[in-house]
Amino acid sequence: MKKITLPNELVIAEVKKLIDEGKEVTLRVKGNSMLPFIRGDKDFVVMRQVDAPLRRWDIILARDTECRLLIHRIVAITPDRVIMMGDGNLGYTEKCLHKDIIARVEQIRKGDKLINCYSKSMLAKTIWWHRLLPIRRYLLAIYRLTHKR
Repeated sequence: MKKITLPNELVIAEVKKLIDEGKEVTLRVKGNSMLPFIRGDKDFVVMRQVDAPLRRWDIILARDTECRLLIHRIVAITPDRVIMMGDGNLGYTEKCLHKDIIARVEQIRKGDKLINCYSKSMLAKTIWWHRLLPIRRYLLAIYRLTHKR
């Protein structure tokens, strides 16, 4: 199968249109900011329209305040902004306005396996991973060494 790379703006415009129509969209993830839960260039995310109040630990597709497109996890919500952080980040957060959230990630597809982002076990892993932030640098280094492509 031939791989085609399209400009983000073109892809996201179509994704937003489909999401707004109530359709489910699956995209391959680029980058490593969501390691170890989502691997760039390997895993896919299944996204849907945000149809319930956003919560801490939700994974969203959003445009941050610097106009970058990100798939990151919500770490805090204020009345006017959402604060996000990639699972692979070491402390840096990004912010977006509520209106700039395009979709909520519902599942992660790893090969033939679909993982529900909001199952009890996945949420427990997420919370533990967040608590391990002080040593995340070392855990990610070990992960990268043991999961070379």
